[in-house]
Amino acid sequence: MNFVAKNISFMNAAPIPSPGDVGAQAVAIRIFGDQAVFLGCGFFGAQDTLHDDRGRHYFKDCYIQGSIDFIFGNARSLYEAS
Repeated sequence: MNFVAKNISFMNAAPIPSPGDVGAQAVAIRIFGDQAVFLGCGFFGAQDTLHDDRGRHYFKDCYIQGSIDFIFGNARSLYEAS
């Protein structure tokens, strides 16, 4: 593991973009390192909440909230709930 986050929330509090707005996405978190671990974390945003960009990541007992495309990216990640 190169990074561990436990029981913390990541929130993007930017105003929700209007329908049709181009380039208005604002992620709560972008992860591009290798071997990041998130335990009991919360991710909150509107569009494109969690950018799981690249690397290998592990999410356990996390809450992810968004309206459109809330998890996206090219990483190889495992999402697990107990």
